[in-house]
Amino acid sequence: MFAVVAIPYDVASALISHGVLPELNNRQAIRRFTARRNLSYLIGLYCLVPVTFNGFDVQVPEPDAT
Repeated sequence: MFAVVAIPYDVASALISHGVLPELNNRQAIRRFTARRNLSYLIGLYCLVPVTFNGFDVQVPEPDAT
């Protein structure tokens, strides 16, 4: 169960920090998840929203006082 979470975390961390996926992470992702491209695509989608919000300085709305 740990590898199911650890491998995507390692792949996401490498892509965000270094921009290039190291060969070890690539092999692990391919071995565990048959399509690494899908994993990279999902990581990119999850990064798109916060990067866009940061770029346009979108503020977190205040909670309703109800």
